[in-house]
Amino acid sequence: MIKKKILLVIPYNRGTIGLCSLNLYKSLLKSATTEVRCAMIHKFENGYDELEHCEYCIKGRSHGLRRFIMPFIERKWLRKIKKEFSPDVTISTLFSCSTVNVLAGGKETKIGIFHSPHTQVKEKGKIEYLITLFTYHYIYPHLDYLYCVSNEVRNSIVNSFSSINPQQVEVVYNIHDKENIVNKSLEKLSEMEQEVFKFPVILYCGRLDKNKAPDRILQAFIRQKELFPYIQLVYIGQDVDHLWSGLYEEAINAGIGERVHYWGRQNNPYKYMRHAKVLVSCSYSEGLPGVIIESMLLNTPVITTNSSEGVWEILSCDGDYSSDLNGIYIAGKGIITSNNSFKLIEEYDTDIKNLSEALRVILNESFEKVPFLFEKNILPEYVVSKYI
Repeated sequence: MIKKKILLVIPYNRGTIGLCSLNLYKSLLKSATTEVRCAMIHKFENGYDELEHCEYCIKGRSHGLRRFIMPFIERKWLRKIKKEFSPDVTISTLFSCSTVNVLAGGKETKIGIFHSPHTQVKEKGKIEYLITLFTYHYIYPHLDYLYCVSNEVRNSIVNSFSSINPQQVEVVYNIHDKENIVNKSLEKLSEMEQEVFKFPVILYCGRLDKNKAPDRILQAFIRQKELFPYIQLVYIGQDVDHLWSGLYEEAINAGIGERVHYWGRQNNPYKYMRHAKVLVSCSYSEGLPGVIIESMLLNTPVITTNSSEGVWEILSCDGDYSSDLNGIYIAGKGIITSNNSFKLIEEYDTDIKNLSEALRVILNESFEKVPFLFEKNILPEYVVSKYI
């Protein structure tokens, strides 16, 4: 039997996108009809073990003038791999990888994966955003398929870029390794962690950055501090925007410093998800937040701001989707709250009020273990069939 050759082009070996890439890689390797090779642009220390043997272009990040010549180095590197491997399909798992994939040429089918609306790049500055618009207009039309992780991401491309054929753009969700998530969730908590988790815990899991807005859950928690005097708030994730010191100062000023904890970036967040009372995602903008899916796979209910149509898809209520939600929406396994301060900063206090109300509801009520209907969309065998 002739196997289909698939070249997976991934950005790096850690973080959320690294995990999405790894899950796809492992699932493709299990297929009897494929021969898979992985090419990684940046290799970092302490990355995912299963990606250790992947060939890479550069160790760590590019610094100084090297950053400006890296696109040429990456293009040459990937072109060499394509010439040696002769893939039938290349799959690039982040938009920056898709740029390199297209520029490296080749006659194979090229698939790019898109995780968030292009408008999310605006927060990085005008120059970065203009470069993004250029690549969407002039480079990504040369992809054979653009696979988007939610309907909102797909719509942002189809409605914004006439140079891209809508028939090239599909919704294909990220694979989640449920067995691995469940197994890791069974890891025992340390004694220090058990001391915190003997009380109900609100869990924030993700980078501490301005888009993910960790301040919003703290402000909502402060409003409920007297109604729930024993509840704990735990943050896990890398503090990329150096926000923790300010958050902790706010907590101390509110008299709850001993109930707010920051445990940094964790290799196994699932053991915390399993024991948490609720997981909260309070971002301004998302695509398809994987942390919500992971929490629901462990039967832990979620609260999420209305950060994308994707959260409505995950909660299987996208038929009721509204970008202008003004209060809270109670779904089967969680609650969606308003996110209008994403557009109007004057709405910040209202969003906090609604997030606080969602906390009150979910901490007072027991959410039934209703079926996770969205789960079928993220099963490895279903997703892999879209690529081969």
